[in-house]
Amino acid sequence: MADLNALIAQGAQFAAPPDPFAQYGKMQQLQQGETANQLNRMKMDEYERARIEEGGLRNFLSGKTDLTKPENRAGLLQYGKTGRDYLKTLSEQDAAQTTQQKAQVELLSNKLKLLPDAYKMADTPEAYIDLHKSIHADPVLGPWLKSTGATPERGYAQIQKAIETGTFDKLRIGSMQSVDKLLEGMKPVTPLAKLIAERNALLPNDPNIAIYNDAIRKETQFAPRAITNVNVPPQEKAERAERGKLLVTEYSDISKAARLAAKTLPSIDANLSILNKGFSTGFGTETIAAGASVLSALGVPNAEKFATNAQVFQAKATEAVLQKQLEQKGPQTESDAQRIDQIGAQLGKTTAGNKFVLTTAKEQLKRDMEQRNFYDTWWKTNKTYDGAEDAWYSGEGGKSLFDRPALKEYIKTTEAPAANRPSLDSIFKSPPAAGAKGK
Repeated sequence: MADLNALIAQGAQFAAPPDPFAQYGKMQQLQQGETANQLNRMKMDEYERARIEEGGLRNFLSGKTDLTKPENRAGLLQYGKTGRDYLKTLSEQDAAQTTQQKAQVELLSNKLKLLPDAYKMADTPEAYIDLHKSIHADPVLGPWLKSTGATPERGYAQIQKAIETGTFDKLRIGSMQSVDKLLEGMKPVTPLAKLIAERNALLPNDPNIAIYNDAIRKETQFAPRAITNVNVPPQEKAERAERGKLLVTEYSDISKAARLAAKTLPSIDANLSILNKGFSTGFGTETIAAGASVLSALGVPNAEKFATNAQVFQAKATEAVLQKQLEQKGPQTESDAQRIDQIGAQLGKTTAGNKFVLTTAKEQLKRDMEQRNFYDTWWKTNKTYDGAEDAWYSGEGGKSLFDRPALKEYIKTTEAPAANRPSLDSIFKSPPAAGAKGK
């Protein structure tokens, strides 16, 4: 202490102790600098890797590698992120090309579907020649025919030869059959169809027929899904749960429609004879009550207002049937709606017209019940509704309403006499859509 006091007396200066906050700030600056250096080194390394990957990928591609082969595409993965990005780009291009090709095939298919009816109407040489010109001038059918080697000149020469040899009708029928075969060939080949085709190609006594029959039976039965224990990522699990909810909601709507159909059918059946009698003798009190009951069952609000006479009743019933048809899914929806409208107009406000409209309504309701039953069977077999919609519309649900026995008799009604046939231009102007609504 004495020495310290002596130093103070002599005026000695003492340095203040270091500020801990200042020291901490300097240390932070040093750490930030080191971190920045590390990031810069990482960026340089990443840049160098990318440069090496790009060089390797460039050499890989310069070898004219066939990237349509899966094994060659897998080779892209050896070039790290650059290779993965390139592979992703190829996959996106493939998806876009596939979508475009599907759209082109669908458009061509829709155009071809118009030809059988067009050939039916072209029942004279002059009409057939006009049809031939229209087909080759069509922006879709013309280029496609040219790609197959068919030219307007060759077709015209074939027509002239058929006229001269008296085989015109044979040529026309053969054209219709050729289009049917083309459309059949454009349908996707399912495993079941492949098995059936291969079996049918065998000789009658071939022992392999029994093997094919067994395979076909297995293919036509719903196979239960294999259960495996898989660790599903949380996001995928959530997406599956949401999809499950959507599928259950879809079935709920189908089930409600089927229950409504079960309630509606008896009303139509019970009142059909009364309504048909009213179309012949007039809408008395009993007929008006029957008409209101049927319209109400078909979902027409204020049904009693539209059951006062035959014309108003049938107009409203037709409107309800068409509306229900257009609300359906499936490839035949719009064409069936057009046929309903056409047949209804041809039959007019008659007993036959009324019978047609109500028969159509009954078949729509029966199909609602059949769809519910199909979904029930699917669930019992697969323990899920996933895949049921595709299976339904690839089978019974995708067929035309007019394939059903009760409506088949009306198909001939749509074959208009020559005087009332539409022009060829109108046939090709508006091809039918693939489906009124998406899945």
